[in-house]
Amino acid sequence: MAVYVLHFSGRIGGAGRNGAQHYVGYTPDAREITRLREHAAGRGAKITAAAVAHGFSLTLARVLDGGRTLERAIKYRGHLEKLCPVCTPRPHTPRAARGGYDYRRVARTDGDAIVVPA
Repeated sequence: MAVYVLHFSGRIGGAGRNGAQHYVGYTPDAREITRLREHAAGRGAKITAAAVAHGFSLTLARVLDGGRTLERAIKYRGHLEKLCPVCTPRPHTPRAARGGYDYRRVARTDGDAIVVPA
């Protein structure tokens, strides 16, 4: 099970607290790249579909070992920029995820292509 953080190349919905630049999702079978492709094609969450419609690229910024409970805890906590290594040089790790996490940038979309760094 994995919880992932997507970073958008731009903000949706305005500046400051009213805008969104991140999405947190969960996949039960650790298929983050497949889920990123679904989000990039507009078949994921509504907010990722809106980001794609605005022409923003999506970056799989972080993957954490955990399930729905961790996903809900992160969403409830908010302040996703503190968990995102694209936004924050030394990202925070939620207490619930300590011990099993990976905050490497794994993949990103670039238009229609999925780019996976070497």
